[in-house]
Amino acid sequence: MKALISKVQDAIKLRKKLTKKQSIGLGVVFALIVFLLVVTAWVDYYYDKTGRYPFSSLNRPEYILPPELLSEEQTYEQVIDFIRSDDTNTIPYEVGFNCIDATFRIWRNATWKGITSYPIVIQYNELPGHMVISFPTIDRGDVFIEPQNDSQIRPRVGQNYNGRMVKGIYALGYAPVPLDNSPPFNPNIMPA
Repeated sequence: MKALISKVQDAIKLRKKLTKKQSIGLGVVFALIVFLLVVTAWVDYYYDKTGRYPFSSLNRPEYILPPELLSEEQTYEQVIDFIRSDDTNTIPYEVGFNCIDATFRIWRNATWKGITSYPIVIQYNELPGHMVISFPTIDRGDVFIEPQNDSQIRPRVGQNYNGRMVKGIYALGYAPVPLDNSPPFNPNIMPA
């Protein structure tokens, strides 16, 4: 066993000994590469979660606010193209990622692409309920998508969906609700 360990150590050793200066230089280059990889991964993660870069100099106004949503011009083909390009359905369902997470992820991704969508709560006769996403279109009406597999669905009250009787279907919106004595929300005044 000692002989094998010795041979592995000999194989790992460089054939030519590095000078102290070369060793320090190699260590600095390696540390710099690791640092750049960590910073790049962090910036990518930050942008994915917030839609902004962590450094204000990188954020141009068009990257800070999502595009205007124009549902009255949204077609079925645009919705299907978006669903095909969205990767939410590839994330495995497990603890920490369920129908709620998937629905809100698709909603956020659609908003950033300028596509109008609405989270839909499906209430069953017994708990728990379920969430899917709906896209209004001008040529096919509301298009309901199951976020687990990107299939087009049509849940109906009083019918079975996922093997359970549907009691109610509700669309969620995101209009600001005033708290306390706040005046009505003015969308033209955005926080800095």
